[in-house]
Amino acid sequence: MGTIFVDNLEPQSGTSLTLGASGDTLQAASGTTNLLSKIIQYKIIRAETQFDTSSNSLAEMDTNLRTTITPTNASNKIVIKFNCAWIDNYSAGVESVLTFYRSINGGSYSNISTDESNQADLFYNWSGDRFQIARAFTYIDADHNTTNSVIYTPYGRSTSGSQSRFGTSDRFSSMEVMEIAT
Repeated sequence: MGTIFVDNLEPQSGTSLTLGASGDTLQAASGTTNLLSKIIQYKIIRAETQFDTSSNSLAEMDTNLRTTITPTNASNKIVIKFNCAWIDNYSAGVESVLTFYRSINGGSYSNISTDESNQADLFYNWSGDRFQIARAFTYIDADHNTTNSVIYTPYGRSTSGSQSRFGTSDRFSSMEVMEIAT
């Protein structure tokens, strides 16, 4: 096996350059920057889960939706997407609110969106008629500043002391977590 030193590779003809053959694995040395793809890691967790609450205090929805990722670079962004199969409010004037908590390297959990304006108002029941809606929420964590393992988990709450339901036990909700190179 030999080493080739070049500063630039260009196709001999056309606009396509092929590296390797079908079935080959291309590897970069440890510590190199991959500019071919901005998505470094992708994880998804699915769970048939139902979380009912009438509390105005945030609570973890389901430990089965906890998603762990270990960033390769402390400055990379982590994109978190929560797909809730079902949001259900039982009374007029009730909001269902969602945020994410994180734990770094097995430490305590903290709300990554302490500013209430950054917490998702997933559903507001204007009329008082009971109905359900599916929703998705995406958050970008640019402040994790670590290459240790990070656990993300969704937390929810209701308002006005009336019940909100997140998810349902017969449909999947999901958490998607991606590391994006900066």
